[in-house]
Amino acid sequence: MLHLVVWPALAASPLLSFTSKTVSLTLKPYETSARIVFAFENKSNEAIVVERHATSCSCIEAKFKDNKMAYAPGEKGEITAIFQVANIQGIVRKNVVVWQKGDKAGNPSVTLTAEIEIPELVSITPKSLNWKSGEENDPKAFRIIVQEGESTHVTGVVTTNNDFVPQLKTITKGKEYEVTITPKDSAGPIFGIIKITTDSKTPRYRRLQGFAVIR
Repeated sequence: MLHLVVWPALAASPLLSFTSKTVSLTLKPYETSARIVFAFENKSNEAIVVERHATSCSCIEAKFKDNKMAYAPGEKGEITAIFQVANIQGIVRKNVVVWQKGDKAGNPSVTLTAEIEIPELVSITPKSLNWKSGEENDPKAFRIIVQEGESTHVTGVVTTNNDFVPQLKTITKGKEYEVTITPKDSAGPIFGIIKITTDSKTPRYRRLQGFAVIR
């Protein structure tokens, strides 16, 4: 007679219950950092111990409130993440990863996401002007657009490589500008950074840059 042995299923470790694992916010143009709070509770009947946490980028730091890493049943807590804007624009997503006691290195209990929208008051498009080596060295242009409701003037344009000649043209004063780049020679490879200065009241929009590349 064949006897089957049935082992009881191992109970899953209890997890911290977060109000939301994704927090979204939009910064004001002049803000240089963002504060994101992830609230949680231990809704299990067991104590939960957090072993460590990490972030996906050096631009964001995270900390448990009061540096508390152990939570009794019913206890609440918070993780606060501080994101430094620097020169970043647009929508960015940064993660905070949490390992509870017993988690394997490659399998953390929780991944939290901060979704941050950073207004682009002054934009430059495209980010790079490209030519193929040997093609006609025809001029190509960057477009600088100032967001509606703002007024910012382009005050200067320089290039790090004299093989590219920049020329600034005002389309609409305070609103729209064109920077035309003409290569002196189309024999590449040649690389240059086009540095554009403005009189923006917001420090991070006072310097823009694009790239000129002959491959």
